Amino acid sequence: MATTEKYDRQLRLWGAHGQKALMEASLLLLNADAVGSETLKNLVLPGIGSFTIADEKVVTESDLGCNFFVTKEDIGKSRADAVRNWLVEMNEDVKGGDSILESPSSLIETNPSVISKFSFVIAANLPQSTLVPLSKLCWEQNIPLLIVRAYGFIGYTRLQLKSHDILEGKPDPNNGIIHDIRISNSFKELEDFAESITIGDLDIFEHKHVPFIVILIQVLNQFKAKNNRAPTSKDRAELNALITDMAMDLNDEQNFQEAITNIAKLWYVLLLN
Repeated sequence: MATTEKYDRQLRLWGAHGQKALMEASLLLLNADAVGSETLKNLVLPGIGSFTIADEKVVTESDLGCNFFVTKEDIGKSRADAVRNWLVEMNEDVKGGDSILESPSSLIETNPSVISKFSFVIAANLPQSTLVPLSKLCWEQNIPLLIVRAYGFIGYTRLQLKSHDILEGKPDPNNGIIHDIRISNSFKELEDFAESITIGDLDIFEHKHVPFIVILIQVLNQFKAKNNRAPTSKDRAELNALITDMAMDLNDEQNFQEAITNIAKLWYVLLLN
């Protein structure tokens, strides 16, 4: 895995597991115009695993006025090759992949199985006649599809995927805090996820990024196993001690501090059920 120094800011955002998923992803870009190239650039910089570009066009003078990833020397050459060559220089961790010198519409019609080789597809400024069969292919194979389009200064993105679950482990007090986060009466998938993490076996970096909800669920289960009942506000000191014992350095681990701050949720939700 890449060094934490290089990707420090994004690791703070999506953690080591998110970076690992990104670096193992293989992406297919359909149409290397300005919009497609710029979108791909924003995934190359944080370190996507590999990418392939499908585009049958050659670089023209009009490309020079809007696409940062072609030069005057590229005029007349494959646009897919030109964009690929410039983008791989931006991040040595990213594999250059291949260029498919075929139009996206032709590729989808004559060789649809190629889509299955990728874990993510970006379609840039493609017509509806191409997007409809592409959308069906990606849906059937459970491959996320990002559709991007621009009209001058106006543009839009659409993301197609079957499901994408998000657990906000650090709610923002400025935007309101949802108190019922299903700790004392959680669902099986959350319980299984929380118990699948052996906190004591994690290194210091992973230890600091365990969501506080996972810490609270494990503490709750430990308390119930010892006392054979659910906790109340009178048990705050014992629960605090359990959290402190799990921490490596409580003063330096914000997630464990958050667990202590939110410890009332262990009995607060009981009052709602």
